[in-house]
Amino acid sequence: MHRFSRDKRFLEVSFEQFLATTKEVTKSLSRTRPGLSATFVTCEDLATYAYSTDAFVWRDKNRSVYTLEQFTKSVWDKSYSIHLTLKDETTSNSFTVWVSIDRVVSPKSIFFYGQNMSDATLQAINLFARRSLFWGIGDGFPKT
Repeated sequence: MHRFSRDKRFLEVSFEQFLATTKEVTKSLSRTRPGLSATFVTCEDLATYAYSTDAFVWRDKNRSVYTLEQFTKSVWDKSYSIHLTLKDETTSNSFTVWVSIDRVVSPKSIFFYGQNMSDATLQAINLFARRSLFWGIGDGFPKT
């Protein structure tokens, strides 16, 4: 498992920043994994969000699922947490990458998690782990 976070030094992550990051991650990883699929899973009500912080359940009837094309500003505005799940169904291993934000607990951080990644995929994802004037790099755990 590989994890890190991009932590904004000032202000919260905007819809435009999150969308640009998720699109760029998807584009980068699809070069190394042609069978990549991208799905957003969101928590859009407080009850679902409250139990999702304790129970790690990705799909249930209370969470909404969107494609990359369906994910819009209105979805962002009503979501408490958002997870982009990237999978490659053409492989037999359990390769998965998640890019997520918790807009309640850590609105300044974009979290990256990956498992069973090839060296090429790891290099592609690590391009997002670069410090800058506006972004720091964290350990991938929420700052509470």
